[in-house]
Amino acid sequence: LGVGYDSSNTRIILAGITDSGLWRKAGSTWSQINTGTYTGTDLNYGFFCWEGGDGPRVYAISDGANGGVWRSNDAGLTWTKIHNAKSSYDPYETIALDPVNTNYLYVSDNNNVYRISNAKTSTSVADSTVITMSPPNARSIAISPQGWLFVHDSTGKLWRSLNPRAAGQPTFTVVSDTYYTTVSKTIRTLAVGSDGYIYTGDVGKGAAVGKPQY
Repeated sequence: LGVGYDSSNTRIILAGITDSGLWRKAGSTWSQINTGTYTGTDLNYGFFCWEGGDGPRVYAISDGANGGVWRSNDAGLTWTKIHNAKSSYDPYETIALDPVNTNYLYVSDNNNVYRISNAKTSTSVADSTVITMSPPNARSIAISPQGWLFVHDSTGKLWRSLNPRAAGQPTFTVVSDTYYTTVSKTIRTLAVGSDGYIYTGDVGKGAAVGKPQY
């Protein structure tokens, strides 16, 4: 789900429904998003990332034949495809918007992390400015209020970059320990609080919280 507001301050709910694509609720009415650029209905997994504090802009990542990374400037009414990366088969959190500079959007797909540095203004996949970032075997991603990017990999390591917007290739270091790997190896959800604490939701071991010793 993704929840935000349109330009009239009406609450908007967005949902990705298995085998039914993306849906939008404005007020009390649900409608399927199946006109314009996005016409996919074979969705298995999808995630939303709402931009806070700068109007009704929202991003989505979807899978299926028409899958990719999408931007809506009107609270999910119409969509523009800005990257071909798809949400993974497993339901990992695979999209994150930089709160410090909201031109930067990060997506995880097929073991790679991509940075789109003109996410706000790109008009197409071809128009997007994209680099492939270095953490190996990437799965879930999250970004802190300070703009630090965290990447969870398939071996249970947690990587952090303090400079994800750096020109060229940003640097990443491992910030997890043995305990993190034990309880969070197969996580599906990753989040970072303003206090620096890391929160994970694991498919077999439940929720965990901890603060890395940087």
